[in-house]
Amino acid sequence: MGDGKVIMPNRFKDSAELLVNEIGKYPNIYEQHLNLNTDVSCLSEQGAQDWAKVMEIMQAKYGTELDDDMAWRSWRTVRYKYIHYLRNKKAPSSSWKWIGKIPFLENLTDSQLSGEQSSRDAEQAKPEGANNAERPLSLEFGEQIIIDLAAEISKHPVFHDYDYMKDHPTTDDLPEEAQAIWDSIIRNLQKTYNGACSRKAWRAYRNLRSSYNTRCPAKYKDALAFLNQSKKRQATSAINNESNSADGEPKRKTRSSGASVRINYNENSVGEDYVDIMGDFSPVGSVAPPSPPRLFGPNNMPPLISPSRQRVAQRRQPDIVDIQSLSARHSALQEHPRRPAQAITGGPLRRPIASSTPRIIQRPGQSVARPNPTSVQPAQPASDPDDAFRRNLEHAFMKLATSHNAEENIAKFKANIIRTLNNAYDEI
Repeated sequence: MGDGKVIMPNRFKDSAELLVNEIGKYPNIYEQHLNLNTDVSCLSEQGAQDWAKVMEIMQAKYGTELDDDMAWRSWRTVRYKYIHYLRNKKAPSSSWKWIGKIPFLENLTDSQLSGEQSSRDAEQAKPEGANNAERPLSLEFGEQIIIDLAAEISKHPVFHDYDYMKDHPTTDDLPEEAQAIWDSIIRNLQKTYNGACSRKAWRAYRNLRSSYNTRCPAKYKDALAFLNQSKKRQATSAINNESNSADGEPKRKTRSSGASVRINYNENSVGEDYVDIMGDFSPVGSVAPPSPPRLFGPNNMPPLISPSRQRVAQRRQPDIVDIQSLSARHSALQEHPRRPAQAITGGPLRRPIASSTPRIIQRPGQSVARPNPTSVQPAQPASDPDDAFRRNLEHAFMKLATSHNAEENIAKFKANIIRTLNNAYDEI
């Protein structure tokens, strides 16, 4: 926007004539000194109201696609070049269509034109690299404008937050509600300081807000004292949030030992620790995710799946049949932890005959004394962990079969199960 170029769609090419004619009715618009960086917020309150009337006419003919910014840039460029033409009696080109066509600008007094020319000469005299820096608001209107600006902002907590101001270098991307509040602040400021620029005001306050706790000028400290209250409110809110968190969901705890496999079938988690081993196969100090709730174990069956999900899943039976081979591999790990690693990664396995000798499970870094064979008693019948594992695999597959990108999710799921079982074997 700062280069003054205007790119208008072809359907708006003839809109400049109507725009200039309408602006000619409102001195509060066309008498406002402009350079190629001035935005529409620099208009006075009356000028802003007049501009709204102009835009109502423009959009009635060209539609709302011709917005404020597009129309303003068009006017700003025409006016800037026309003032240059009046001062220097030299048009941008011999074919320039505006020569002698904007009489209300030609009626500006010599003092007005001289003032604008002086401002332009000062801009052109800036050394290269100055980046067209504008005069700060405090130099243009005095330090009191900053104090009055702070008084207006103190009424609107949305602009008190440090991070909020840091995230918005300009007002261009403010949410609609915040933009409306800021516009009202500027209108109130312009009642006392005619022509006060919104962009300069935002920049001035944003700089003060960012430096308030470190290098804010002492002369503005009192005016910005409301930021101290804002800081206290934020601290109180943080304490309350921490307290609510402590009273609500408990912090994650280290897993306790148990002999089960936990399958997280949330389709959004596929590929990120989708399957993990608990209990005897868990690394010491591992942390359980907060969801889903603990599903597995002989006496803790998964929830029922709706008939509609079952019907969809049945169309993917080739995928679900893989539960048999995965369950067999789990059996190999559960009952024969000393089998070769390829036994739980290879093809279909026959279920081994159960041994009456208790399993010896050794966690990483932990030594286990082996029992005296003469004192070993036959194992007591127990619920079959493989049956629970199989049913939970089936449940997980059926959930995934109805998920978005089901085939990809199921493939990742199977790969993660096999990888996790292999890792569990390596840890034993």
